This record gives sequence, C-alpha cells and structure tokens, in this order.
Amino acid sequence: HGEEFQEHGGLLHGRTQYEELLRVPLVFAGPGIPRGKVVDQPVSLVDLLPTILGRLGIAAPARLDGLDLAPAWSGGALPERLLFGEADHNNVIDGKPVIDIKRMARLGHEKLHFDRHDEETQLFVVGRDPGEQRELSTSSPQRVALLRAALTRFLDGAVTGQESGAELSPENLELL
Repeated sequence: HGEEFQEHGGLLHGRTQYEELLRVPLVFAGPGIPRGKVVDQPVSLVDLLPTILGRLGIAAPARLDGLDLAPAWSGGALPERLLFGEADHNNVIDGKPVIDIKRMARLGHEKLHFDRHDEETQLFVVGRDPGEQRELSTSSPQRVALLRAALTRFLDGAVTGQESGAELSPENLELL
C-alpha cells in the first residue's frame, strides 16, 4: 500500500481509496517474464493468485476472482474490467469505531469513491487527474450511477469465508 501525507486531508493509510494509497508497484521476475517491461494498466491484488498459478502451469479455479496478468507483459492486453477496493482500517465517527466505510469502483480511468457512512460519492478521471483533485460527480451523474450500481452488485455477490462452502477438517482446524 501507499501512504497519504495530507494530499486529501489524511495521514498514513487504510482510511481512503485515493491513488496515493492504491497506486503501488507490482513487480514480477522469473522465467518467461520480460525484464524491464512496464505495464501501466491498473490491476488488483486478486490477480496475484491466478498469475502465480499460471506461471506454475496450474489452472485457476473457475470461481476465482482475478486474471492471469501474463498477457499484459507478453504483447497482449488485459480486458477492461471493474476494479474494487475497500478501506480496511478502523475509522472513528462521532467517537465510535467504524470499519470499512470507504469503498471504490474503478473502470478504466474513471474512479468512484463511496463512503457508506454518509453515502457521499466522488468521481474522478484519474487518467487526466492522477491527484484526484477535480471531483466530477455533480457534472457526471450517469457515470456515478453506473459505477455505484456496479459496486452494489459486486458487494451483493461477495462470498464470505462462512459462505464459501469450504469445510475444514478437524486436523486443519487444529493447525489453525
């Protein structure tokens, strides 16, 4: 993760979804990975497992989130897709701790911030405004609605560990 140094009024990390926190380098090295290749397309941490499995020649499970990133460094392109984020640090509102209130949906260069506590939305076009200083939600309500609906669908479809259907054996529970 990155760090916020008052660019948007905050310090450290984990409380917002601004680029200074999310835009961090992801570096791969090894056989079949070209040296010095830079890919500027945003990716997600959910892409790590399918990428590593792909390098090992192991098929990724069908329901696994994320993409194998190999096409990005081998001359192909990754499909444009929605990326999502959620701040996982405790926030304090009215003297009470609140968890995971800042969420984000990004499609291409458009990025929606959503605060589930006060339902405030912000829209930025990070391709033209990488510092996220020009907020566009009032001038682009259709884009806000589209990204907000996508974020809602994503959250409605989230699978928790309890719902995954994976049962742990008594041995594995003991190891944990």
